[in-house]
Amino acid sequence: MTGSACTVLQAGLLTAKAMVIDPFEGGAWVSVDPMQRCHGCSASQGCGNALLARRSGKRARRMAIDSTHRLQAGERIIIGLPSPTLLKGALGVYGIPLGGSLLAGLLAERLLSVGHGLVPLAFIAGLAAGVGVARLVRHRHDARYRPIWVETLATPAA
Repeated sequence: MTGSACTVLQAGLLTAKAMVIDPFEGGAWVSVDPMQRCHGCSASQGCGNALLARRSGKRARRMAIDSTHRLQAGERIIIGLPSPTLLKGALGVYGIPLGGSLLAGLLAERLLSVGHGLVPLAFIAGLAAGVGVARLVRHRHDARYRPIWVETLATPAA
């Protein structure tokens, strides 16, 4: 792997560099530096991820990964997420709240009248309900959206 830390290693697999923080049976907690995720972030050029990292104090993101490979604390590794998994996750995170808000807004317009003052409130209520449903779905299927170990770059000095 060369260049940026966020690349496509294999067909349909998005990858990033990470450091193992705390290994456990079947995986590990890893830390991914938000500014290393893509070349645009490292260059601080118009990347939404870079903007979020600056607003959150450039903290590294800690996440659990799955691995059949035995990992050690301090190892530099590459983690990956299949593209279809990312797309399904994005659909859940964005699609469910959007669908809830549109459904509630349309239903309110149908039951009340077009331009009624409660229609925007119904839209917001539908958005809030959609966010709640998306969170429930995410927690229920959390392991399905977990990145996997791809390869080890460097092991810690003994």
